[in-house]
Amino acid sequence: MNRVWLKRGIALVVFIISLFVVDFILNKDNSDITMDMPKATLPVVSVMSDDYTINTMYGYTSKREEAYTKDSITPISEDRKITMLVDCYQAKVESIAYEVRSIDGNRLIEGSKIDILQKVQDKIQFTIQLKDLTEENKEYSFVTILTLEGGEKVYYYTRFIQNENYYVKEKLDFITFFHNTTFSDDGSEIKKYLETSSKGDNSNFHRVNIYSNLTQVMWDQLPVEKVEEPVILVKDITTQTATVVLKYPVKETGAANDSYYFVEEYYRVRHTPNRMYLLEYERTMDEIFKANKDSFSNDKIYLGITDEEVTMVESEGGKNLAFINANRLLVYSSIDNKLSEVFSFYNKNNFDKRTQNRNFDIKILKMEDSGNLAFMVYGYMNRGIHEGEVGIAVYFYDTTQNAIEEQVFIPYEKSADILIKELNNLCYLNVENHLFLILEGGLYDVNLGQKDYEVVISDLTEDTYKVSNSGRMISWLKENKPYGSSSLYWLNLNDGKQIEIKARYDEYITPMGFMGEEGTRNIDGCMLMEEVSDGILLLTGDTTIAAMGLTL
Repeated sequence: MNRVWLKRGIALVVFIISLFVVDFILNKDNSDITMDMPKATLPVVSVMSDDYTINTMYGYTSKREEAYTKDSITPISEDRKITMLVDCYQAKVESIAYEVRSIDGNRLIEGSKIDILQKVQDKIQFTIQLKDLTEENKEYSFVTILTLEGGEKVYYYTRFIQNENYYVKEKLDFITFFHNTTFSDDGSEIKKYLETSSKGDNSNFHRVNIYSNLTQVMWDQLPVEKVEEPVILVKDITTQTATVVLKYPVKETGAANDSYYFVEEYYRVRHTPNRMYLLEYERTMDEIFKANKDSFSNDKIYLGITDEEVTMVESEGGKNLAFINANRLLVYSSIDNKLSEVFSFYNKNNFDKRTQNRNFDIKILKMEDSGNLAFMVYGYMNRGIHEGEVGIAVYFYDTTQNAIEEQVFIPYEKSADILIKELNNLCYLNVENHLFLILEGGLYDVNLGQKDYEVVISDLTEDTYKVSNSGRMISWLKENKPYGSSSLYWLNLNDGKQIEIKARYDEYITPMGFMGEEGTRNIDGCMLMEEVSDGILLLTGDTTIAAMGLTL
Protein backbone atom coordinates (compact mmCIF):
# COMPACT_ATOMS: atom_id res chain seq x y z
CA MET A 1 0.00 0.00 0.00
CA ASN A 2 1.66 3.21 -1.11
CA ARG A 3 2.02 6.45 0.83
CA VAL A 4 -0.65 8.30 -1.08
CA TRP A 5 -3.21 5.59 -0.33
CA LEU A 6 -2.37 5.77 3.36
CA LYS A 7 -2.93 9.52 3.39
CA ARG A 8 -6.26 9.55 1.61
CA GLY A 9 -8.29 9.94 4.79
CA ILE A 10 -10.50 6.98 3.90
CA ALA A 11 -14.10 6.96 5.08
CA LEU A 12 -15.44 3.54 5.98
CA VAL A 13 -18.95 2.20 5.57
CA VAL A 14 -19.05 -0.69 8.02
CA PHE A 15 -21.21 -3.52 6.77
CA ILE A 16 -20.79 -7.27 7.04
CA ILE A 17 -19.67 -8.52 3.62
CA SER A 18 -17.97 -11.85 3.24
CA LEU A 19 -15.10 -12.25 0.82
CA PHE A 20 -17.03 -14.48 -1.53
CA VAL A 21 -19.77 -11.81 -1.69
CA VAL A 22 -17.15 -9.20 -2.62
CA ASP A 23 -15.96 -11.37 -5.48
CA PHE A 24 -19.56 -11.83 -6.57
CA ILE A 25 -20.14 -8.05 -6.60
CA LEU A 26 -17.07 -7.37 -8.70
CA ASN A 27 -17.73 -10.11 -11.23
CA LYS A 28 -21.43 -9.66 -11.91
CA ASP A 29 -23.41 -7.06 -13.84
CA ASN A 30 -24.38 -4.44 -11.27
CA SER A 31 -26.73 -2.50 -13.51
CA ASP A 32 -28.06 0.56 -11.74
CA ILE A 33 -31.72 0.91 -10.81
CA THR A 34 -31.76 4.67 -11.28
CA MET A 35 -35.08 5.91 -12.67
CA ASP A 36 -35.22 7.16 -16.22
CA MET A 37 -34.45 10.88 -16.06
CA PRO A 38 -34.44 13.32 -19.00
CA LYS A 39 -31.19 15.10 -19.78
CA ALA A 40 -30.57 18.65 -18.56
CA THR A 41 -31.99 21.16 -21.02
CA LEU A 42 -31.57 24.64 -19.53
CA PRO A 43 -28.78 27.04 -20.58
CA VAL A 44 -26.21 28.37 -18.10
CA VAL A 45 -25.51 32.10 -17.74
CA SER A 46 -22.25 33.66 -16.52
CA VAL A 47 -20.69 37.12 -16.19
CA MET A 48 -17.60 38.18 -18.13
CA SER A 49 -15.20 40.24 -16.00
CA ASP A 50 -11.98 41.25 -17.76
CA ASP A 51 -10.43 37.90 -18.76
CA TYR A 52 -12.57 35.83 -16.39
CA THR A 53 -15.88 34.02 -16.61
CA ILE A 54 -17.44 34.37 -13.15
CA ASN A 55 -20.67 33.86 -11.24
CA THR A 56 -22.11 30.95 -13.18
CA MET A 57 -25.88 30.93 -12.73
CA TYR A 58 -28.27 28.01 -13.10
CA GLY A 59 -31.75 28.65 -14.46
CA TYR A 60 -35.04 28.71 -12.57
CA THR A 61 -38.25 27.93 -14.41
CA SER A 62 -40.24 30.26 -12.16
CA LYS A 63 -39.53 33.57 -10.47
CA ARG A 64 -37.69 33.46 -7.16
CA GLU A 65 -37.74 35.76 -4.15
CA GLU A 66 -34.74 38.02 -4.84
CA ALA A 67 -34.16 38.69 -1.14
CA TYR A 68 -33.23 35.02 -0.67
CA THR A 69 -31.33 34.42 -3.92
CA LYS A 70 -27.82 35.66 -3.18
CA ASP A 71 -25.43 33.05 -4.50
CA SER A 72 -23.00 35.56 -6.01
CA ILE A 73 -22.21 39.25 -6.37
CA THR A 74 -20.96 40.92 -9.57
CA PRO A 75 -18.76 44.02 -9.20
CA ILE A 76 -19.13 46.60 -11.98
CA SER A 77 -17.16 49.76 -12.72
CA GLU A 78 -18.37 53.32 -13.18
CA ASP A 79 -19.13 52.74 -16.87
CA ARG A 80 -22.12 50.63 -15.68
CA LYS A 81 -21.58 47.88 -18.24
CA ILE A 82 -22.25 44.19 -17.62
CA THR A 83 -21.15 41.57 -20.15
CA MET A 84 -23.02 38.27 -20.02
CA LEU A 85 -22.32 34.87 -21.55
CA VAL A 86 -25.04 32.31 -22.24
CA ASP A 87 -23.94 28.71 -22.76
CA CYS A 88 -26.95 27.37 -24.61
CA TYR A 89 -26.21 23.61 -24.46
CA GLN A 90 -28.15 23.34 -27.76
CA ALA A 91 -31.24 25.06 -26.35
CA LYS A 92 -32.87 27.55 -28.71
CA VAL A 93 -32.93 31.00 -27.09
CA GLU A 94 -35.56 33.20 -28.75
CA SER A 95 -35.05 36.37 -26.68
CA ILE A 96 -33.18 37.79 -23.69
CA ALA A 97 -34.28 40.45 -21.23
CA TYR A 98 -32.96 41.76 -17.93
CA GLU A 99 -34.23 43.47 -14.79
CA VAL A 100 -32.49 45.57 -12.16
CA ARG A 101 -34.35 45.47 -8.86
CA SER A 102 -33.85 46.54 -5.28
CA ILE A 103 -32.07 43.91 -3.23
CA ASP A 104 -35.38 42.74 -1.74
CA GLY A 105 -36.87 42.49 -5.24
CA ASN A 106 -39.83 44.75 -4.46
CA ARG A 107 -38.85 47.71 -6.64
CA LEU A 108 -38.14 47.49 -10.38
CA ILE A 109 -35.44 50.05 -11.20
CA GLU A 110 -34.96 49.32 -14.87
CA GLY A 111 -35.48 46.55 -17.40
CA SER A 112 -35.14 46.02 -21.10
CA LYS A 113 -34.88 43.46 -23.90
CA ILE A 114 -31.64 42.64 -25.69
CA ASP A 115 -32.17 43.44 -29.35
CA ILE A 116 -29.34 41.63 -31.14
CA LEU A 117 -28.44 38.00 -30.35
CA GLN A 118 -25.46 36.38 -32.05
CA LYS A 119 -24.69 32.75 -31.29
CA VAL A 120 -21.10 31.56 -31.74
CA GLN A 121 -20.26 27.91 -30.97
CA ASP A 122 -23.51 27.48 -29.04
CA LYS A 123 -22.79 30.55 -26.89
CA ILE A 124 -24.36 34.01 -26.85
CA GLN A 125 -22.40 36.99 -25.52
CA PHE A 126 -23.93 40.43 -25.00
CA THR A 127 -23.20 43.64 -23.11
CA ILE A 128 -25.76 45.65 -21.17
CA GLN A 129 -25.37 49.39 -20.64
CA LEU A 130 -27.18 50.20 -17.39
CA LYS A 131 -28.85 53.56 -16.89
CA ASP A 132 -27.75 56.06 -14.27
CA LEU A 133 -30.41 54.93 -11.81
CA THR A 134 -28.36 53.09 -9.19
CA GLU A 135 -26.05 54.27 -6.43
CA GLU A 136 -22.42 53.36 -5.87
CA ASN A 137 -21.56 50.93 -3.06
CA LYS A 138 -25.14 49.65 -2.90
CA GLU A 139 -26.23 46.14 -3.81
CA TYR A 140 -28.94 45.46 -6.37
CA SER A 141 -30.59 42.33 -7.69
CA PHE A 142 -29.88 41.54 -11.36
CA VAL A 143 -32.15 39.11 -13.19
CA THR A 144 -31.46 37.69 -16.66
CA ILE A 145 -34.57 36.28 -18.36
CA LEU A 146 -34.23 33.87 -21.27
CA THR A 147 -37.22 32.98 -23.41
CA LEU A 148 -36.70 29.55 -24.96
CA GLU A 149 -38.36 27.90 -27.92
CA GLY A 150 -42.02 27.40 -27.11
CA GLY A 151 -42.18 30.48 -24.87
CA GLU A 152 -40.71 28.98 -21.69
CA LYS A 153 -39.07 31.66 -19.52
CA VAL A 154 -35.98 30.86 -17.45
CA TYR A 155 -34.65 33.19 -14.73
CA TYR A 156 -31.05 33.70 -13.60
CA TYR A 157 -30.09 35.68 -10.49
CA THR A 158 -27.03 37.50 -9.23
CA ARG A 159 -26.38 40.74 -7.36
CA PHE A 160 -24.27 43.62 -8.52
CA ILE A 161 -22.51 46.51 -6.83
CA GLN A 162 -20.77 49.45 -8.46
CA ASN A 163 -17.34 50.66 -7.31
CA GLU A 164 -14.29 51.53 -9.35
CA ASN A 165 -11.83 50.51 -6.64
CA TYR A 166 -12.68 46.86 -6.02
CA TYR A 167 -9.55 45.61 -7.83
CA VAL A 168 -11.47 42.64 -9.15
CA LYS A 169 -8.90 41.64 -11.75
CA GLU A 170 -6.01 41.85 -9.29
CA LYS A 171 -7.82 39.66 -6.76
CA LEU A 172 -8.86 37.09 -9.36
CA ASP A 173 -5.34 37.10 -10.82
CA PHE A 174 -3.92 36.21 -7.42
CA ILE A 175 -6.49 33.49 -6.72
CA THR A 176 -5.95 31.95 -10.16
CA PHE A 177 -2.19 32.10 -9.70
CA PHE A 178 -2.42 30.31 -6.35
CA HIS A 179 -4.86 27.74 -7.73
CA ASN A 180 -2.79 26.96 -10.83
CA THR A 181 0.41 26.72 -8.81
CA THR A 182 -1.03 23.90 -6.71
CA PHE A 183 -1.19 21.81 -9.89
CA SER A 184 2.40 22.63 -10.89
CA ASP A 185 5.69 21.00 -9.94
CA ASP A 186 7.02 23.99 -7.97
CA GLY A 187 5.06 25.58 -5.13
CA SER A 188 7.82 27.80 -3.76
CA GLU A 189 6.03 30.98 -4.86
CA ILE A 190 2.90 30.28 -2.78
CA LYS A 191 4.63 28.97 0.36
CA LYS A 192 4.84 32.46 1.90
CA TYR A 193 1.04 32.79 1.80
CA LEU A 194 0.45 29.71 3.96
CA GLU A 195 0.31 29.73 7.77
CA THR A 196 1.53 26.18 8.26
CA SER A 197 1.11 25.07 11.87
CA SER A 198 -0.20 22.28 14.07
CA LYS A 199 -3.72 23.51 13.27
CA GLY A 200 -3.39 21.91 9.84
CA ASP A 201 -4.30 18.27 9.30
CA ASN A 202 -1.83 16.79 6.84
CA SER A 203 -3.12 13.24 7.15
CA ASN A 204 -5.75 13.36 4.40
CA PHE A 205 -6.80 15.16 1.25
CA HIS A 206 -10.48 15.59 2.07
CA ARG A 207 -9.86 18.90 3.83
CA VAL A 208 -6.77 21.06 3.25
CA ASN A 209 -6.46 24.62 4.54
CA ILE A 210 -4.14 27.57 5.06
CA TYR A 211 -2.58 25.80 8.06
CA SER A 212 -1.59 22.72 6.04
CA ASN A 213 1.97 22.27 4.83
CA LEU A 214 3.00 23.10 1.28
CA THR A 215 3.32 19.44 0.30
CA GLN A 216 -0.30 18.80 1.23
CA VAL A 217 -1.54 21.90 -0.59
CA MET A 218 0.41 20.73 -3.67
CA TRP A 219 -1.52 17.40 -3.65
CA ASP A 220 1.48 15.45 -2.24
CA GLN A 221 2.12 13.14 -5.20
CA LEU A 222 -1.58 12.47 -5.78
CA PRO A 223 -1.61 12.58 -9.61
CA VAL A 224 -4.74 14.62 -10.38
CA GLU A 225 -5.63 16.85 -13.29
CA LYS A 226 -8.59 19.16 -13.83
CA VAL A 227 -11.36 17.77 -16.00
CA GLU A 228 -12.52 21.30 -16.80
CA GLU A 229 -11.82 24.84 -15.63
CA PRO A 230 -13.35 25.91 -12.31
CA VAL A 231 -16.65 27.64 -11.81
CA ILE A 232 -15.68 30.95 -10.14
CA LEU A 233 -18.19 32.46 -7.69
CA VAL A 234 -17.58 35.85 -6.10
CA LYS A 235 -19.41 35.60 -2.79
CA ASP A 236 -18.44 38.92 -1.23
CA ILE A 237 -16.27 41.88 -2.15
CA THR A 238 -15.09 45.19 -0.69
CA THR A 239 -12.37 47.61 -1.74
CA GLN A 240 -9.80 45.57 0.20
CA THR A 241 -11.12 42.03 0.54
CA ALA A 242 -12.90 39.42 -1.54
CA THR A 243 -14.39 36.00 -0.83
CA VAL A 244 -14.28 33.67 -3.83
CA VAL A 245 -15.20 29.99 -4.27
CA LEU A 246 -13.89 27.71 -7.04
CA LYS A 247 -15.70 24.48 -7.94
CA TYR A 248 -14.38 21.88 -10.37
CA PRO A 249 -13.95 18.13 -10.94
CA VAL A 250 -10.56 16.41 -11.16
CA LYS A 251 -9.44 13.01 -12.39
CA GLU A 252 -6.70 10.86 -10.95
CA THR A 253 -4.31 10.24 -13.83
CA GLY A 254 -3.01 6.75 -14.29
CA ALA A 255 -5.69 5.29 -12.03
CA ALA A 256 -6.88 1.94 -13.30
CA ASN A 257 -10.46 2.66 -12.19
CA ASP A 258 -10.66 6.24 -13.54
CA SER A 259 -11.13 7.92 -10.16
CA TYR A 260 -12.99 11.24 -10.28
CA TYR A 261 -13.39 13.81 -7.51
CA PHE A 262 -15.37 16.95 -6.80
CA VAL A 263 -13.17 19.76 -5.48
CA GLU A 264 -14.19 23.06 -3.89
CA GLU A 265 -11.78 25.83 -2.89
CA TYR A 266 -12.60 28.76 -0.60
CA TYR A 267 -10.46 31.90 -0.72
CA ARG A 268 -10.58 35.11 1.27
CA VAL A 269 -7.96 37.58 0.09
CA ARG A 270 -6.93 41.16 0.79
CA HIS A 271 -5.52 43.62 -1.72
CA THR A 272 -3.03 46.33 -0.74
CA PRO A 273 -0.96 48.64 -2.95
CA ASN A 274 2.15 46.56 -2.20
CA ARG A 275 1.00 42.95 -2.26
CA MET A 276 -1.85 40.45 -1.93
CA TYR A 277 -2.62 38.61 1.29
CA LEU A 278 -4.25 35.21 1.67
CA LEU A 279 -6.49 35.55 4.73
CA GLU A 280 -8.29 32.19 4.51
CA TYR A 281 -7.95 29.12 2.32
CA GLU A 282 -9.71 25.76 2.41
CA ARG A 283 -9.95 22.99 -0.16
CA THR A 284 -12.34 20.06 0.16
CA MET A 285 -12.29 16.94 -1.99
CA ASP A 286 -14.90 14.19 -2.40
CA GLU A 287 -14.26 11.02 -4.35
CA ILE A 288 -16.99 9.67 -6.61
CA PHE A 289 -16.98 6.10 -5.33
CA LYS A 290 -16.52 3.36 -7.92
CA ALA A 291 -16.36 -0.22 -6.68
CA ASN A 292 -13.25 -2.27 -7.41
CA LYS A 293 -11.34 -5.03 -5.67
CA ASP A 294 -9.56 -2.52 -3.40
CA SER A 295 -12.89 -1.10 -2.16
CA PHE A 296 -13.67 -4.10 0.07
CA SER A 297 -11.54 -5.37 2.92
CA ASN A 298 -12.11 -6.71 6.44
CA ASP A 299 -15.90 -6.48 6.14
CA LYS A 300 -15.75 -2.81 5.19
CA ILE A 301 -16.42 -0.69 2.12
CA TYR A 302 -13.69 1.88 1.46
CA LEU A 303 -15.21 5.03 -0.03
CA GLY A 304 -11.88 6.75 -0.63
CA ILE A 305 -11.29 10.46 -0.10
CA THR A 306 -14.43 11.88 1.46
CA ASP A 307 -15.92 13.15 4.71
CA GLU A 308 -15.69 10.63 7.53
CA GLU A 309 -19.31 11.42 8.47
CA VAL A 310 -21.09 9.22 5.93
CA THR A 311 -24.89 9.30 5.82
CA MET A 312 -26.12 5.71 5.83
CA VAL A 313 -29.16 3.67 6.91
CA GLU A 314 -29.17 -0.10 7.43
CA SER A 315 -32.36 -2.13 7.23
CA GLU A 316 -33.59 -3.59 10.49
CA GLY A 317 -32.49 -7.15 9.67
CA GLY A 318 -29.17 -6.04 8.18
CA LYS A 319 -29.91 -7.24 4.66
CA ASN A 320 -29.60 -3.87 2.94
CA LEU A 321 -27.52 -0.74 3.39
CA ALA A 322 -28.24 2.64 1.78
CA PHE A 323 -25.61 5.37 1.85
CA ILE A 324 -24.81 8.75 0.30
CA ASN A 325 -21.63 9.41 -1.67
CA ALA A 326 -20.86 12.60 -3.62
CA ASN A 327 -24.55 13.53 -3.88
CA ARG A 328 -25.56 10.04 -5.06
CA LEU A 329 -27.70 7.42 -3.34
CA LEU A 330 -26.19 3.91 -3.37
CA VAL A 331 -27.61 0.66 -2.01
CA TYR A 332 -25.87 -2.61 -1.21
CA SER A 333 -28.21 -5.61 -1.04
CA SER A 334 -27.07 -8.86 0.54
CA ILE A 335 -30.17 -10.56 -0.88
CA ASP A 336 -28.80 -10.57 -4.43
CA ASN A 337 -25.24 -9.45 -3.59
CA LYS A 338 -25.58 -6.26 -5.59
CA LEU A 339 -24.28 -2.72 -5.26
CA SER A 340 -26.51 -0.26 -7.13
CA GLU A 341 -26.75 3.45 -7.77
CA VAL A 342 -30.34 4.44 -7.05
CA PHE A 343 -30.28 8.20 -7.61
CA SER A 344 -27.87 10.70 -9.14
CA PHE A 345 -28.21 13.78 -11.32
CA TYR A 346 -24.89 13.03 -13.00
CA ASN A 347 -23.38 9.98 -14.70
CA LYS A 348 -20.87 9.31 -17.48
CA ASN A 349 -23.37 10.47 -20.11
CA ASN A 350 -24.55 13.51 -18.13
CA PHE A 351 -21.50 15.25 -16.72
CA ASP A 352 -21.39 19.01 -17.30
CA LYS A 353 -21.70 22.15 -15.18
CA ARG A 354 -25.44 21.67 -14.82
CA THR A 355 -25.37 18.12 -13.48
CA GLN A 356 -22.26 18.84 -11.38
CA ASN A 357 -24.17 21.53 -9.47
CA ARG A 358 -24.37 20.13 -5.92
CA ASN A 359 -26.87 22.58 -4.48
CA PHE A 360 -29.15 19.83 -3.18
CA ASP A 361 -29.12 17.04 -0.65
CA ILE A 362 -30.48 13.51 -0.30
CA LYS A 363 -32.17 12.10 2.80
CA ILE A 364 -32.70 8.35 3.29
CA LEU A 365 -36.11 8.01 4.90
CA LYS A 366 -36.54 4.22 5.13
CA MET A 367 -34.55 1.12 4.14
CA GLU A 368 -36.34 -2.23 4.42
CA ASP A 369 -35.02 -5.80 4.41
CA SER A 370 -37.19 -6.47 1.35
CA GLY A 371 -35.14 -3.90 -0.57
CA ASN A 372 -37.89 -1.30 -0.65
CA LEU A 373 -36.50 2.18 -0.13
CA ALA A 374 -37.91 5.64 0.59
CA PHE A 375 -35.82 8.77 0.12
CA MET A 376 -36.14 12.45 -0.62
CA VAL A 377 -34.13 14.86 -2.78
CA TYR A 378 -34.34 18.51 -1.76
CA GLY A 379 -32.82 21.71 -3.07
CA TYR A 380 -32.18 22.70 -6.70
CA MET A 381 -33.23 20.11 -9.30
CA ASN A 382 -30.47 19.81 -11.92
CA ARG A 383 -32.43 17.79 -14.45
CA GLY A 384 -35.54 15.67 -14.85
CA ILE A 385 -39.20 16.71 -14.82
CA HIS A 386 -38.51 19.33 -12.13
CA GLU A 387 -35.38 20.79 -13.74
CA GLY A 388 -34.91 24.40 -12.70
CA GLU A 389 -37.16 24.13 -9.64
CA VAL A 390 -36.33 24.29 -5.94
CA GLY A 391 -38.27 21.92 -3.76
CA ILE A 392 -38.67 18.56 -2.07
CA ALA A 393 -39.13 15.38 -4.10
CA VAL A 394 -40.05 12.17 -2.25
CA TYR A 395 -39.42 8.83 -3.98
CA PHE A 396 -40.25 5.18 -3.26
CA TYR A 397 -38.28 2.31 -4.77
CA ASP A 398 -40.29 -0.91 -5.09
CA THR A 399 -37.99 -3.90 -5.41
CA THR A 400 -40.73 -6.19 -6.78
CA GLN A 401 -41.44 -3.77 -9.63
CA ASN A 402 -37.79 -2.67 -9.91
CA ALA A 403 -39.10 0.87 -10.28
CA ILE A 404 -38.67 4.25 -8.61
CA GLU A 405 -41.82 6.36 -8.31
CA GLU A 406 -42.17 9.96 -7.23
CA GLN A 407 -44.68 10.26 -4.38
CA VAL A 408 -44.87 14.03 -4.09
CA PHE A 409 -43.06 17.19 -5.12
CA ILE A 410 -43.27 20.23 -2.84
CA PRO A 411 -42.07 23.44 -4.51
CA TYR A 412 -40.20 26.06 -2.48
CA GLU A 413 -39.94 29.74 -3.38
CA LYS A 414 -36.78 30.67 -1.50
CA SER A 415 -33.21 29.50 -2.21
CA ALA A 416 -31.96 25.93 -2.19
CA ASP A 417 -29.41 26.87 0.49
CA ILE A 418 -32.17 27.95 2.87
CA LEU A 419 -34.24 24.83 2.14
CA ILE A 420 -31.29 22.50 2.81
CA LYS A 421 -30.52 24.25 6.09
CA GLU A 422 -34.17 24.19 7.19
CA LEU A 423 -34.67 20.48 6.47
CA ASN A 424 -31.57 19.50 8.41
CA ASN A 425 -33.71 20.04 11.51
CA LEU A 426 -36.22 17.24 10.86
CA CYS A 427 -37.20 14.89 8.03
CA TYR A 428 -38.98 11.78 9.28
CA LEU A 429 -41.21 9.22 7.53
CA ASN A 430 -43.39 7.21 9.90
CA VAL A 431 -44.91 3.76 9.46
CA GLU A 432 -48.12 5.23 8.01
CA ASN A 433 -46.21 7.04 5.25
CA HIS A 434 -46.65 10.45 6.82
CA LEU A 435 -43.63 12.68 6.21
CA PHE A 436 -42.84 15.15 8.99
CA LEU A 437 -40.79 18.26 8.16
CA ILE A 438 -39.80 21.35 10.08
CA LEU A 439 -39.86 24.24 7.63
CA GLU A 440 -39.88 27.97 8.41
CA GLY A 441 -40.97 27.50 12.00
CA GLY A 442 -43.71 24.95 11.36
CA LEU A 443 -43.92 21.19 11.86
CA TYR A 444 -45.66 19.83 8.75
CA ASP A 445 -47.36 16.45 8.44
CA VAL A 446 -47.38 15.48 4.75
CA ASN A 447 -49.71 12.57 3.99
CA LEU A 448 -48.01 10.91 1.00
CA GLY A 449 -51.02 8.70 0.31
CA GLN A 450 -53.58 11.50 0.25
CA LYS A 451 -51.15 14.08 -1.21
CA ASP A 452 -52.12 16.69 1.39
CA TYR A 453 -50.63 18.18 4.54
CA GLU A 454 -51.43 19.87 7.83
CA VAL A 455 -49.47 22.11 10.17
CA VAL A 456 -48.99 20.29 13.49
CA ILE A 457 -47.05 23.04 15.26
CA SER A 458 -46.41 26.65 14.22
CA ASP A 459 -44.11 29.45 15.38
CA LEU A 460 -41.25 27.16 16.40
CA THR A 461 -37.90 28.84 16.96
CA GLU A 462 -34.49 27.19 17.15
CA ASP A 463 -34.22 27.37 20.94
CA THR A 464 -37.77 26.21 21.78
CA TYR A 465 -37.74 22.62 20.50
CA LYS A 466 -35.56 19.51 20.36
CA VAL A 467 -35.64 16.50 18.01
CA SER A 468 -34.27 13.02 18.75
CA ASN A 469 -31.45 11.64 16.62
CA SER A 470 -33.77 9.37 14.63
CA GLY A 471 -36.33 12.15 14.13
CA ARG A 472 -39.05 10.01 15.72
CA MET A 473 -39.50 12.23 18.78
CA ILE A 474 -39.95 15.97 19.15
CA SER A 475 -40.38 18.13 22.24
CA TRP A 476 -41.36 21.80 22.19
CA LEU A 477 -42.40 24.56 24.57
CA LYS A 478 -46.10 25.32 24.87
CA GLU A 479 -45.55 29.09 25.25
CA ASN A 480 -42.62 29.22 22.78
CA LYS A 481 -40.46 31.09 25.31
CA PRO A 482 -37.00 29.56 25.91
CA TYR A 483 -36.81 30.72 29.51
CA GLY A 484 -40.40 31.62 30.21
CA SER A 485 -42.52 28.51 29.57
CA SER A 486 -44.36 26.55 32.22
CA SER A 487 -44.91 23.37 30.17
CA LEU A 488 -43.57 21.44 27.21
CA TYR A 489 -45.04 18.84 24.88
CA TRP A 490 -43.47 15.56 23.83
CA LEU A 491 -44.75 13.88 20.65
CA ASN A 492 -44.04 10.46 19.16
CA LEU A 493 -44.31 10.97 15.38
CA ASN A 494 -44.72 7.25 14.76
CA ASP A 495 -47.87 6.64 16.79
CA GLY A 496 -49.05 10.20 17.48
CA LYS A 497 -48.91 9.86 21.25
CA GLN A 498 -48.43 13.20 22.96
CA ILE A 499 -47.58 14.05 26.55
CA GLU A 500 -47.54 17.40 28.34
CA ILE A 501 -44.85 17.91 30.97
CA LYS A 502 -45.52 20.78 33.38
CA ALA A 503 -43.09 22.64 35.58
CA ARG A 504 -43.90 23.20 39.24
CA TYR A 505 -45.70 26.36 40.27
CA ASP A 506 -42.56 28.44 40.75
CA GLU A 507 -40.50 27.06 37.85
CA TYR A 508 -39.97 27.41 34.12
CA ILE A 509 -39.14 24.44 31.92
CA THR A 510 -37.25 24.02 28.64
CA PRO A 511 -36.17 20.98 26.57
CA MET A 512 -32.46 20.19 26.59
CA GLY A 513 -32.43 17.24 24.20
CA PHE A 514 -32.88 13.49 23.87
CA MET A 515 -30.55 10.93 25.40
CA GLY A 516 -31.83 7.77 23.71
CA GLU A 517 -34.69 6.17 21.81
CA GLU A 518 -36.00 3.58 24.28
CA GLY A 519 -37.85 3.84 27.60
CA THR A 520 -41.27 4.03 29.20
CA ARG A 521 -44.10 5.70 27.36
CA ASN A 522 -45.74 7.89 29.99
CA ILE A 523 -45.01 10.79 32.26
CA ASP A 524 -44.88 8.45 35.25
CA GLY A 525 -41.69 7.06 33.75
CA CYS A 526 -39.91 10.40 34.29
CA MET A 527 -37.39 10.32 37.10
CA LEU A 528 -34.98 12.73 38.68
CA MET A 529 -31.49 12.04 37.34
CA GLU A 530 -29.51 14.86 38.83
CA GLU A 531 -30.08 17.97 40.90
CA VAL A 532 -27.63 20.81 40.66
CA SER A 533 -27.43 24.40 41.85
CA ASP A 534 -29.93 27.14 41.02
CA GLY A 535 -32.87 24.75 40.80
CA ILE A 536 -31.80 23.09 37.53
CA LEU A 537 -33.34 19.64 37.15
CA LEU A 538 -32.36 17.01 34.60
CA LEU A 539 -35.24 14.62 33.94
CA THR A 540 -35.54 11.43 31.93
CA GLY A 541 -38.54 9.44 30.75
CA ASP A 542 -39.72 7.87 27.48
CA THR A 543 -36.84 8.12 25.04
CA THR A 544 -35.12 9.70 28.04
CA ILE A 545 -36.26 13.21 27.24
CA ALA A 546 -34.29 15.77 29.21
CA ALA A 547 -35.83 18.93 30.63
CA MET A 548 -34.51 21.84 32.63
CA GLY A 549 -36.54 23.66 35.29
CA LEU A 550 -35.41 27.15 36.30
CA THR A 551 -36.56 28.46 39.66
CA LEU A 552 -38.18 31.90 39.51
